[in-house]
Amino acid sequence: FIERENRFVCTVELDDGTPERVHLADPGRLKELLYPGNGVLIQRATGGTERKTRFSLVSAWGGDSWILINTAFHRRIATAVLEDPTISPFGSLVSYRAEVTSPVGRSRFDFRLDLEDSTVLWLEVKGCTLSADGRALFPDAPTERGRRHLRELTEIALAPCVDKAGVMFLIFVQNVEYLAPNRETDSEFADALVDAITSGVEVHGIGLELRNGIIQFASAIPVLTD
Repeated sequence: FIERENRFVCTVELDDGTPERVHLADPGRLKELLYPGNGVLIQRATGGTERKTRFSLVSAWGGDSWILINTAFHRRIATAVLEDPTISPFGSLVSYRAEVTSPVGRSRFDFRLDLEDSTVLWLEVKGCTLSADGRALFPDAPTERGRRHLRELTEIALAPCVDKAGVMFLIFVQNVEYLAPNRETDSEFADALVDAITSGVEVHGIGLELRNGIIQFASAIPVLTD
């Protein structure tokens, strides 16, 4: 890694020493991963000719493992988890739909799940790439969008209906015991997460690892609020 030009464009050094501008899908700070000299993996882009970069940044070296930082993969990863009842925190599904409008606001949620008990669960998916002292931490930057999602999911959970609400954190950092809100970075998000869990929103952590170009399930990771 050489430098970050802006939120979505970075410069990296290829194996032959030439600099290359690459697309970054994650707008987070990522300062613990994107610093001069750190190793990164890139992938040749398959988009149309309107792209301004030939490659996309996929992952960065986290000290003991590669950490996925390409948010474009999140939907596919979440779908793979949801379609496998042996690892999905929601068990077997009757059906699901992606990119759905919130029933209580104007937000777009990642999924609507139709569960086997004939209830509906509205699900938002978040990716976690930050860790410290054995904890996965979210977010790595203040997130008004994340706070809004939690508030609307809390409203769904408290409404006098049969619908449910949930958040699934895709955790890409390794050697962590649990996930916690990053109160130092966004205290409002931390408070909103506590309110959500207290109100009945299901919050789950899914530990994942990237090895030899393959993203695979590692373990379920508890979510704590303190």
